[in-house]
Amino acid sequence: MEHNSAKINPACDACKGACCSTFTLPAPMGDHEALAWIELRGRRDGRVIRFDLPCRHLEGGMCGIQETKPLACRVYPVGGPECLAAIRAQRPQQAAQLVKLARDNREG
Repeated sequence: MEHNSAKINPACDACKGACCSTFTLPAPMGDHEALAWIELRGRRDGRVIRFDLPCRHLEGGMCGIQETKPLACRVYPVGGPECLAAIRAQRPQQAAQLVKLARDNREG
């Protein structure tokens, strides 16, 4: 599938979907039983649980539904804390370069 890179942030183009390869949920503080169950399926990352579960629309590191992607994806803050955490978690060898690029091309 060909993607219209003119509409894609350069940081996203270089990153190839780190944010779409993982998602996070707040860790249920105080509910140790729920937290133990959730941690069996994901990994603790500070105050969130990170799950390595790629989006089904991720194609070759790019969004396969760019023109119709959900609002949550369209407003995802490139260069924001979750973006940078996803880069560090999913692209550790390229993290320094990608984090700088994401910060330089921050949206919102």
